[in-house]
Amino acid sequence: MKKDDQYFKKVYQNLKKTDKRSGARSNRLDFADLKILEYWVRIVRDSPESLNKEIAIRLVNEPYRSAIVEGFIETLGGYIKPKRTVAKKKKQPVEFSNERDCDGIEDELFDDLLDEEEAFDDGDVVMDTEYCDSRFLRQICRYRKEIKLGAREQVTGNLLKTIADVEPSSMAPFLYKRVQNVICENFEKYALKMLSRGVSENDRVYKRVQKVKETYRLNDDETEMLVYMWLHNREDLQIDSDGEFFGRRRRHFGPPNITQSLLRELARATGLDQDYVSSLLGKNGTLRMLNLCDDDLDIPPEVQAYLNGYGDSTGLKAFRLAEPGTIPFAQLQGGNPDAQLALDMVKNHDYKHPLNILFYGVEGSGKTELAKAIAKEAGLPLWEVSIDADNAEPGRRMESRTQSLMYYRVRAAMLANWQCEQEPGIIMIDEADLVLNGFEKGSLNHFFETLHTPVIWITNSLHFTEGSTRRRFDFSIAFKGLSKDERLSMLDSVLKAQSAETMLSPEEKLKLVVEYPAMAGGFTLATQRTRDLLACGAATQAYPTMARILKAHTQLLGIKNGTLRDVECHAPSYSLGGLNIEGSVDEIMEVVQAYDAVWKGLDENSAPNSLNILLYGPPGTGKTEFVRHIARTLGRNLVVRKASDLLGMFVGQTEAQIAAAFEEAERTKSILFFDEADSFLRDRSGAMQGHEVSKVNEILTRMESFKGIFIAATNFDSSLDAASRRRFALKLGFGYLKPEGVRHMWDVFFPTLSCPDTVASLPMLTPGDFNAVNGRLRFLPESVRTASRIEAELRKELQAKDAHAGRTMGF
Repeated sequence: MKKDDQYFKKVYQNLKKTDKRSGARSNRLDFADLKILEYWVRIVRDSPESLNKEIAIRLVNEPYRSAIVEGFIETLGGYIKPKRTVAKKKKQPVEFSNERDCDGIEDELFDDLLDEEEAFDDGDVVMDTEYCDSRFLRQICRYRKEIKLGAREQVTGNLLKTIADVEPSSMAPFLYKRVQNVICENFEKYALKMLSRGVSENDRVYKRVQKVKETYRLNDDETEMLVYMWLHNREDLQIDSDGEFFGRRRRHFGPPNITQSLLRELARATGLDQDYVSSLLGKNGTLRMLNLCDDDLDIPPEVQAYLNGYGDSTGLKAFRLAEPGTIPFAQLQGGNPDAQLALDMVKNHDYKHPLNILFYGVEGSGKTELAKAIAKEAGLPLWEVSIDADNAEPGRRMESRTQSLMYYRVRAAMLANWQCEQEPGIIMIDEADLVLNGFEKGSLNHFFETLHTPVIWITNSLHFTEGSTRRRFDFSIAFKGLSKDERLSMLDSVLKAQSAETMLSPEEKLKLVVEYPAMAGGFTLATQRTRDLLACGAATQAYPTMARILKAHTQLLGIKNGTLRDVECHAPSYSLGGLNIEGSVDEIMEVVQAYDAVWKGLDENSAPNSLNILLYGPPGTGKTEFVRHIARTLGRNLVVRKASDLLGMFVGQTEAQIAAAFEEAERTKSILFFDEADSFLRDRSGAMQGHEVSKVNEILTRMESFKGIFIAATNFDSSLDAASRRRFALKLGFGYLKPEGVRHMWDVFFPTLSCPDTVASLPMLTPGDFNAVNGRLRFLPESVRTASRIEAELRKELQAKDAHAGRTMGF
């Protein structure tokens, strides 16, 4: 209990020291308080009627409040005279309105305030109400009486409230002006006295203002503007102007300009010329270029929070040194001359003119990593513009949250540019869509020209970016989806950076990058979480855990997963024996191998040179396996695209995905295979919709400019577009198995049984039929897998073909 007594005694002492209920001001005010007094002095000298009497009385200390009371009594005291000296006068009509604001008036005085008689008998005095409202005279009488009773503090407070309520309609104009002068003169005396004392050297607010001035390179007048904009919404700076409080927030609809009334009030408070103030706040002024104010004179939240004493100055800059990359430049470059050119441009930049480089394309394709690698390779610091402000709450006092974030990022880039003037570096603006698509065109062009530091802009899409903005970039690199080998290389780098090189076997790594085509972020996430689980001793294994994490990640992002079968060739035991192929297979393989030798010598500067092969025939006749046989023979990767991979629901989406497939195959020097090609190359003469024609045109155009092997397979050769057929240099037909082919397939799938003659004579059998039957019977006991059972199952496959022969899918 004793300890509690001591504790609360200290609390009591602290509360007593900080008690400001009396409104007394300290001998020395802080910087913000003095600036408010300074603004008031200028405003009052220019237009005394703008003085908010309530605020003025609250701001001054006790001696000046007493002086205001004395001046008020002196002004109106002459209208209160002893009763015996007052001669009886004829009543005159009262000139003052009864409809007055009676808020705060005691109930017992309410009836008296509505009494329209000329004089009110208050015992020993008579009050003349011809020139002023009776309530002011009554308060003076009460003040005089209660002062004698020793209740000075309370009665003075009541009289000050009455003085603050004085309005022009409550007394004659000459009296109102005298009362106003009493308040203004005493307020100005107090303000000048406090201003003469200045602030201490360690004043917290002053130091923060100077830090803001230094950070944003503002001159004295610009700093003056910023300080006023910071303070103008404070309660102590509510300027009464034509019945409207200027300091309170006023939204207006119209052109994005600061209104003339705002400029006038700002010039009056700061003592600067209005035209000069307009130039300081113009679009070419530093305050506007750095977006340190909006049209309502509101400053950014992070600046306001800092001036109010929250946080340190790091929040003002809004840019930071980017974390080092994990993948070396040589590995990211991958022989791409564009990456090398971007590096050369950055390394040899003279910082005398702008250099803007754009990285755009598929998200997660390594754009940020390449920017980091370029900076590291060039030996320059990479300054990253923050994506979001720390104080980006929905209630930000700017035109909108989106616009305020845009201004925040532009301001950060300007500050980073100043940083690089002292020490050469690179600026990286990630997720730049907001600035490129949201900034006003003229301002954006001016912004491009202002920055003389190399800037790497990163965005996923340019759909909403105007051509005039695109032309501003000195160089650009388009990022497409990564190939299997590129993803495998990226996974190796991520594992190395996470010190987890031995966590996966080569086979497991290959399976991960093929089945889950994630980007760097996904692989990094899966590696970190798996490594953490293993380090904690969790009962889990590396590959299954990473596979589940990557599966969830790719499904969440809508990335289509693949299979090893799509990129690997079939088993080495695959042969062409037994297949019914129209044409010379040996001749085709000879042509393919000869072209492959030429293909190896092609580079990006070589003229288009492609080998287009068309495979046609019924389903299951071996077309897809033949494509894999070609890829295995040449040692090339295979880029497989089915109709479901390429057809899109939106206009232009199919064409874009067709183009992306050709670009990926050409970039990685892989064989491109379109399965179900009749979905894309249908005869245009029967087209009913424009998109049916455009997708055929896209493929034909890409075939002409392609450098590589393109193979298309179709089940309906007769429905192909005539122009597309002509563009295939090699055409290979796959038919149903002949009797010798049937026997060969029987021996491949069922080597322990002899092929019956009745099976060999069956028409329309394909290798796919044998594979389907084998899939149904392979798990049954040997006693069930008889020749008669296999023959019966093959006949079922034929019956299904007869029921659907000649039909096509779709409309």
